[in-house]
Amino acid sequence: MFWSSPSGGQPGQQLPSLLPASADSRQKSQDYGGRVSRVGQAAGGMAGFLHANSLLECLQQQAILLWVVLPIFALFQGLIPSLRPTCSSGVADVSYIFVVFAVGAYTFSEAQAWSSTKALASAPEMMVLRTFGVLRARKWLFLFGMLEIINLYNDLTFPLLSYHCQGELTQKWAASLAQQVGPDHFGVVLLRRIHVWHLSAFCTVASVLVGLHGLFKLLNFQFISEGHYAQSSSQYTPMTMASSDGDCRIPGEDCMQISYVAEYAGVPSVARLSQEIGLQRRYVFDAKESLGGALGSARIREGVLFGKLNRESIHELRDAEQQERVDDALSLNLRSFLVGKVIIGNVLQMWMQVMFLQLAFDKLGGEARGKLVARIALSVTHVIFRTWFKMVKCDCCALALASFAVSVAVWACVKAYFVFTCPSHEWHLLAGCIAAQSVV
Repeated sequence: MFWSSPSGGQPGQQLPSLLPASADSRQKSQDYGGRVSRVGQAAGGMAGFLHANSLLECLQQQAILLWVVLPIFALFQGLIPSLRPTCSSGVADVSYIFVVFAVGAYTFSEAQAWSSTKALASAPEMMVLRTFGVLRARKWLFLFGMLEIINLYNDLTFPLLSYHCQGELTQKWAASLAQQVGPDHFGVVLLRRIHVWHLSAFCTVASVLVGLHGLFKLLNFQFISEGHYAQSSSQYTPMTMASSDGDCRIPGEDCMQISYVAEYAGVPSVARLSQEIGLQRRYVFDAKESLGGALGSARIREGVLFGKLNRESIHELRDAEQQERVDDALSLNLRSFLVGKVIIGNVLQMWMQVMFLQLAFDKLGGEARGKLVARIALSVTHVIFRTWFKMVKCDCCALALASFAVSVAVWACVKAYFVFTCPSHEWHLLAGCIAAQSVV
């Protein structure tokens, strides 16, 4: 079409085509939209970082309470005469007031940490977690966290009880062991040179060192995946939150790291939730167009469920590289948890407490015996159920460690029973009840 030039051009002059200008406008619009999208991704990453940072702060506070404040209080308890354990009544009842405050602080930290962890999960992941019952398991794991605080306090004060009630317990233990393995056995020679409270203190120190190791890792927490987060929170930049593919979620292996440090912070509910979120990060979105969409996929799953089709008919898209990293992190965390938190931090102490109950049965008063039996029962419960909840994926090594821990827990229950039924209060797995006259 011909129009008169508004700039004074000759009538009938054809103006330049408007199509190139329109293309330029579309290109500018796309560039602007891309910048807005990248800013949105960075904002989403910023929100994820803030939730993760808040979560780590809650875990750090709880870990400091467990592995710094609680051991210091137990140490001062041995220095204050009115708080020292006695053979007649065991640990002073008034000292448990501090445990009540510790449980209250745990309740507050767990609520904040749980809220921050849930914010890290996407809406589809939350739907999967509800379906699998992960969210419903929170109340039980919350109780286990409370029991862990009480159990740790009992372990920290046990060396004080064994020190004040030691007497001739070491010689009695050495004589009983000599009748079973011979007087020249290494264990008999060792018991003649040390005291029972030395062994209990060694087990307690080992447990505290394991906890301090977890606290150190928590205070120096670094995210593994570059491109999603910076190496540490102090080096955070907004645009590092978005990876090249636009995924601003925390990668699965980082969720596994959070789960690992949450265990050492004594917050098992957060550890389980972080672990399950990490397991969900192994999957990527698949529209299943080749299967006919969601309806076709549902029909294939129905066929597999009723045996009409094999499982290979279900095509679920996984990120193979992410899956390998997540599975490796899960296996490593499980082994570290079983060795550190279960075997060193619980099984050794449980073994020492059962042996002390056997050796000092006649020296302990009724109240002290009841408290010691309650300690053993609490340790057994903690070992069995915490091991059960952690065995999501286990290899041969983790299965062997878990079997050992559960076997010792069962042995502790049997031995505690025979301590009350045997006339000499001494029982051996192979020899049975040891005759009273044979105990030196």
